[in-house]
Amino acid sequence: DQHFNFGCYHEFLGLAIQEGGLEVVALLNEACLTKLNANALGCQHGIGHGVQAYLGYGEKELVAALEVCDGLHAQPRVGGCLGGAFMEYNLQTVLGTEGTYRPFDEVLGQHYPCVVVAEKFKDACYYEQPQWWQALEWEDRTDTNERATLFTQMGTWCAEAPGTTRQERCYRGIGNNAPALVEYDEKEMADGCERMPTHEAEIQCRAAAAAVFFGGPSAGAARWALCDGLSATDR
Repeated sequence: DQHFNFGCYHEFLGLAIQEGGLEVVALLNEACLTKLNANALGCQHGIGHGVQAYLGYGEKELVAALEVCDGLHAQPRVGGCLGGAFMEYNLQTVLGTEGTYRPFDEVLGQHYPCVVVAEKFKDACYYEQPQWWQALEWEDRTDTNERATLFTQMGTWCAEAPGTTRQERCYRGIGNNAPALVEYDEKEMADGCERMPTHEAEIQCRAAAAAVFFGGPSAGAARWALCDGLSATDR
């Protein structure tokens, strides 16, 4: 389930693919669907981590991992296996203490690898991209004012994504990944979303964050706090 940020799926499935190779991937995916039905997303996400770690961390290996995910039954276009592959490519979580965040490259820019993957994978990529931005920048932000500045910057980067749909995916990616970083402080999270470049972008960010708060450690108290201050329609 969601405990430890879906940590069991990440670790168990990553190790299973390291041991069994790509030939077990379809079997694992079917098990996710059979056991969890509509709640299979987190399980499928772990498969993506395992596939990417098994293949390696170059751009060629990313393309190969995305194609493996794309060939699986009942795979969502955002999150799931594709999201796990992008997350693993960016953060190398399966490697544990041996892993390193993908470094920023001035030539490739803030939108790599989303700018080089096939069109069918761009939505998934832009949804995961803010997590990489946060991983690179957050540890240097020691107070809420510095963190607020980062929210503004991420909103600007999302606004540069090609097309409204991908921008929305990106704003939702900010909301999805930031709650743990603000230690499930609903006010700081809402304040961060308010720094998105448009009101609609703020709503996308808040909505994704609210979904995370439902499963977080303070769900009972903060369940609807991300909707505070909004109009009735937006709420």
